[in-house]
Amino acid sequence: MMIWTWTSPAASAQTTADEPLLLIRMPYEPPLANPPTDTDITRFVAERGAYLHMTPQDLIRDMNLARETLGQRRIFDELAQFQTQHKIFAKVKFITWGDALRYFADYVSDPSNPPVVAQLSDTWAAYFRSLGVAPYEQRYSWDVRVLWYWKDLVNLEDITDGDHFLTACHRLHKSPSAGLIAPCAIPTAPGRDLLYDLSIWLYNAGLPELISTDNKFGLMPWQEAKFAGAEAERATRYLSNLVRHGYVDLPEKPQTEVAEDFLARKYAMVMLGAGRCDARKRGWARGSNGTFNRRCRPALAPARRPPLKAD
Repeated sequence: MMIWTWTSPAASAQTTADEPLLLIRMPYEPPLANPPTDTDITRFVAERGAYLHMTPQDLIRDMNLARETLGQRRIFDELAQFQTQHKIFAKVKFITWGDALRYFADYVSDPSNPPVVAQLSDTWAAYFRSLGVAPYEQRYSWDVRVLWYWKDLVNLEDITDGDHFLTACHRLHKSPSAGLIAPCAIPTAPGRDLLYDLSIWLYNAGLPELISTDNKFGLMPWQEAKFAGAEAERATRYLSNLVRHGYVDLPEKPQTEVAEDFLARKYAMVMLGAGRCDARKRGWARGSNGTFNRRCRPALAPARRPPLKAD
């Protein structure tokens, strides 16, 4: 998700041309089950007018965006709370993922009305830094991926570092359980998750542990991704070896479908976004053996042993 805000302590709830208050955000909560009517859209905009920087026409001409936007609730509660606590007014404008980079580059580069604060995914930080539109930055969050695994197939020691992970994958590949496609899977369907699913390996290039055990939702010490250098080469080789030897599958499916394959025991482990943890509320932990989620970011260092060789 990408968010950026303009704020002014003296502003009123209604923004004007000389009050550059705006918060832009991609829809995050689930969309409506069915497309809304024009009446639904008009009512929604009227009810959320104090916090919404959009017109009914903005949504009526893009019904897919309207369906997603009308499903949003949490952001408006957050804005109301923020306004009460800080006396700062901000409005939200929802955009599609395809428009995200264009909007950000245009707004941040506008010399007549630049934002005071801009929030963006750390995956894209280097890109905007290279454009010269991010002169100062402060990290406050990380991209996180969660490793789910079947407890009867994998134990905690198996995922503590690259050596143990490789050994576990080799064991599962050599003696697979019924219906197992591969020991581990990383979804690769084209979409906004793809870059995060793969870049997370690069972010941890050189870290000795596969997971964090400090109970801080898997956030490990930050290392800036280096796509040209020893860390990136080492990380890429390690992941490539896992794939080449059949230890990691890269299905061209979205995270939701790969999650279902995991629940069908087609994979012993699966790497998904942190938001998928909410699926536990819908029964992810059910089953005779249960599942166990480990908040993690995979280590990229190749195992401390000779390179993989074909069996």
